[in-house]
Amino acid sequence: MEKGNKGALIIIVILLIVFVPLAFLTATYKFKENKENEKKPVAPSLPEFYENGTLNFIEYNSLIGTYKCNNTNDSGFCGYAYEAIDDDNYVLDYYEDTYLDEVGIINSKYTFLIDTDDTYDQNNTDNKEVLLYDIEQGKIIGTYKAVKNYTIGLNGDYFIVKDANDLWGVIKLEDEIVIVIPFEYEYIGVQNQLANAKETLDTELFVGYKNHFWYILSNNGTVLSSPLSASIYEYDSDVIVGVLNNKYSLYNYYGNMLLNSASYDGIKIVGKYVLTLSAFGKYEVINYNTNEVISSKNVDIENIDDIKYDFNEDGSINLYKGDNILETIK
Repeated sequence: MEKGNKGALIIIVILLIVFVPLAFLTATYKFKENKENEKKPVAPSLPEFYENGTLNFIEYNSLIGTYKCNNTNDSGFCGYAYEAIDDDNYVLDYYEDTYLDEVGIINSKYTFLIDTDDTYDQNNTDNKEVLLYDIEQGKIIGTYKAVKNYTIGLNGDYFIVKDANDLWGVIKLEDEIVIVIPFEYEYIGVQNQLANAKETLDTELFVGYKNHFWYILSNNGTVLSSPLSASIYEYDSDVIVGVLNNKYSLYNYYGNMLLNSASYDGIKIVGKYVLTLSAFGKYEVINYNTNEVISSKNVDIENIDDIKYDFNEDGSINLYKGDNILETIK
């Protein structure tokens, strides 16, 4: 064999040794890849929330239930109910959010819906029928005129709801609906105090108003306080801050005035103390159990809420005006 032909033959043999196995491996990989793709299930496309007159409840990329709308015309509305808020008509120090939200799905089981021929949005919620819908069972289990949970939510899956007679009550959504405060009140609210997890509002106590009197209510519906003619601004498990004729007073649960029956331009409960504000910016820190004045200072403030506070690990309390510490109370 000639030298040139012999060299070409060697090159051809080398190329065959390299590329034939490579081609075989590539073909095998493609075959396996195609087989794997054939085995992979194609995720079903999820429907829109509103689709062809049906509400589709989607949670964790799964369809958990549906609702067939009665209203299907373009001028009406079928969807989640917006929360109501009426607390700005009263003096209670409540949690204020920037806007009203839809209530949405609750515990993968419940939701509040609106299904109406009328116009409905967060600015137009009055006199609309709010439906409490059980997604699991696919049926309406309650009908109300409004639902309230302060956007941030009420700890323990409580909801403040208004019945057809314009009276408020409180329900708890567990395995079934439980009425915990009867529909007897012209107003029910909770103060701006977070629960332990600091993600929802504390619901150990509620405020109720009816027949010109105010009450503290437990979350099982028990009336804990005597009727109070002063509007309730703030409270804890022992005392109540009431407002009457624009003056703030401290009361016990029997309706008796504390702090030697004095009234102030503002009162805030701070642990075992109250912070009081008198005219001309004078504030005092008072132990409400003993009436002992712990501190007394004049500060350029107009509202008791201008003074903020936080607790230290040793139980002492820092008082602030803006970013500046006014003092620390032991």
